Amino acid sequence: MVYSSFFSDYDQKETALGQNSRTKRKLTEKKFYQMFKEVFPSVYSLFKAIKSLSWDETINKKGERKQYANNCLLAQRLESSIIYDVIADSLIHSYGLTEIVTVHDCFIVKETDAVCIKNIVLDEFCNLGLNPVVK
Repeated sequence: MVYSSFFSDYDQKETALGQNSRTKRKLTEKKFYQMFKEVFPSVYSLFKAIKSLSWDETINKKGERKQYANNCLLAQRLESSIIYDVIADSLIHSYGLTEIVTVHDCFIVKETDAVCIKNIVLDEFCNLGLNPVVK
């Protein structure tokens, strides 16, 4: 429900609000979307503004513009920037740790380096003003 409300096509969602829902799931999605708009109007407005931007990256292979994906693309780029440009860079250049593999927002490391790297990751997030739960 959250994913649908955050990353779906808002124009399509608005059109669907006036239509009858055939399934319980579709009705629930509509209600959740309406609640999201009402309870988090600033987040909704921000996402709607981001979705209205005209980015070349949101044109698919068929030439169709998929602007509703803008905020998803932006979130992915922010996440990868933190992982690669901040954390991996720090692990390599500040600590000399090079035996790491990244998979999305995860690091695969030697077991002997795990505790050290976990602490570095937490420190780097803290430096960015973020406080994630790291497992």
